[in-house]
Amino acid sequence: MRVSSRVRAGGLRLLGLVVLACGVQPVFAQEPKQPPTPPAEKSDFEKLMSASGISAFPDRRPRAMPDLFLPPGNRRTSDPGIVRVYKKGKDGKALDPQPKDFPHKVDPTTYKPAEDEFVRMHEGIDLSSRDAKGEKRPLDFKAGVYGKVVGIGTDNNIGRITVEVDDRGNRVEYLHTSKTFVKVGDEVKPDTMLGVTGDVGAKGRLHLHVQARNKDNKAINPDEVVVYAKKPPAERKMAEFFVPMKPPQGVTPASADHSPTAPVPAPPPTSPPPP
Repeated sequence: MRVSSRVRAGGLRLLGLVVLACGVQPVFAQEPKQPPTPPAEKSDFEKLMSASGISAFPDRRPRAMPDLFLPPGNRRTSDPGIVRVYKKGKDGKALDPQPKDFPHKVDPTTYKPAEDEFVRMHEGIDLSSRDAKGEKRPLDFKAGVYGKVVGIGTDNNIGRITVEVDDRGNRVEYLHTSKTFVKVGDEVKPDTMLGVTGDVGAKGRLHLHVQARNKDNKAINPDEVVVYAKKPPAERKMAEFFVPMKPPQGVTPASADHSPTAPVPAPPPTSPPPP
């Protein structure tokens, strides 16, 4: 018996309605399966962080932002874990000033320094020092953390102010400062004015350098320490154990060029300007 095309079409429509009513998607309507998306390639910054033994915190963890320390409008100009290449003189020390395009960032896993070059791993955060007009000048800066001042001017002329942030001996250090508003033993809060930015020990480069150390004087991630210590001790969920940073193989940490020496008399504190 022949079935007319009209009857055949009606039967197909009825079958489709039944299938849809049962919540089954017809095979011919299913979308083809897409292949899984390959993982994104790591950025150069993530590679540098991995080589330095610390995580790529800008993507996954809070960062210590400039407004914690300086007036609005300033920015981070360098991050912990970055490796730079410098030109050196016959005495083995970095040339001052550096030639054009030096220092600059390199990938420590692939870069081979020339005989007149050396590489250093940056262990801290560099912050610009610019006023509301965008002009470089010394600025008053805040502690950004809760803690106690335990050191001022105790090394080889690098303008260091040191704040211990907990009873485990973790501390935050502020370098290249030109003036201080505090003295050893002072308790500080995030909005406490510590001093004035400068270029002491920085070869004329005006900025604020913020780094962190543990009780064994090992470099630890300053972002992690500042984010932890900007909260009052009573509000910190747990005492942090910070993993020391480690330079990539063959790379010297920048702090090796500024090894602490015997203490020198701390400069008298200067009263901060009125708000």
